[in-house]
Amino acid sequence: MVTSWVIKRRYKMAKLNNKTRKYWFSLDGLEEVRLLAKKCKTSEQLAKKMNISENTLYKYKKENQEFNKATGINSTLEVLKTDFNTEKNNKINEVNDALYKIALGYDYTETKENAEGVIYETSIKHQAPSVSAIKMILTRDGEIKKPIKKEQQTKKPTSLNI
Repeated sequence: MVTSWVIKRRYKMAKLNNKTRKYWFSLDGLEEVRLLAKKCKTSEQLAKKMNISENTLYKYKKENQEFNKATGINSTLEVLKTDFNTEKNNKINEVNDALYKIALGYDYTETKENAEGVIYETSIKHQAPSVSAIKMILTRDGEIKKPIKKEQQTKKPTSLNI
């Protein structure tokens, strides 16, 4: 059962939150947010300095574009997404580089060692280009790109006199 003092407390907190929202969205409040954000590294720290919850901070950031710019702090999730996308792009680039290397062929050095670990033979070998890798590169956009054919030489039609 909710007592009357709990209702009064909730009402008082709601009024207080409205006042803080109005303040933080004002020019003075935005300037203070900018100053606080420079001192804080995370959204959690900024919310504590502003004396609001982290969820309220995120709600304010969604509501007001100027407030979002003033914070200048990315959420942990945004940072993780950025790191993940960067790492993903790096891996995709590595795979593309490896695919092109296989498609074009490459040279490598092979060494042979005996049981004691002494190298007794080194040789340079060549890996031939891979037709499968070439086909994969050519079909990446959907269809095989057909080479441009030279215009076929047309033979002069022979005339028939009947």
